[in-house]
Amino acid sequence: MEDPPPSGRTFWIVAAAGALLYLLTAITNPGIIAADDYGDVISRVIPAQAHSVQEIGAKAGFRSPFTPLTHFAIVSAAHAVGVDHPLAQFRIDLAVAGLFSFFVTLWAGCMVFGTYTEPDRSRHRIVFAGLLSFYFLASLLLTRPMVEAMSATADIRWLDTREATAMSLITAPARGPRG
Repeated sequence: MEDPPPSGRTFWIVAAAGALLYLLTAITNPGIIAADDYGDVISRVIPAQAHSVQEIGAKAGFRSPFTPLTHFAIVSAAHAVGVDHPLAQFRIDLAVAGLFSFFVTLWAGCMVFGTYTEPDRSRHRIVFAGLLSFYFLASLLLTRPMVEAMSATADIRWLDTREATAMSLITAPARGPRG
């Protein structure tokens, strides 16, 4: 006898937990964004009150202005309802962009697994929602032990300048102390 499919309720609980985690991450961790995204996108649109569509389009150069203009639309909407502080605008931008990408990816996964028959369809959708919701936790759970295991060697040592130069690890002489 085949197991009954998991309930749709389980899928929505996992998906809601993931969406909540994305939202909390956007609100509590503004450092989640990569430096190049900050330099090429965010710094050109926040604070919304200091930028314009024309300015963003002109600064795009050879890059498409689509991404900065999309983020500008989000922070401009936040500014229009009274959010003036740049960090608050940034958090709203992260929340909207993160939840949008989460739900679009969740929808795509549901469509992919929609061709399966029950009970496989429900199981695959729940697993997909779980992986999508909590994938970033893998780096907290897997990377550190992996790096520690790889670096656990008995012959670890620091190279002095002469050894590093002989191995071509230093290609230019070091400058004097900064200060």
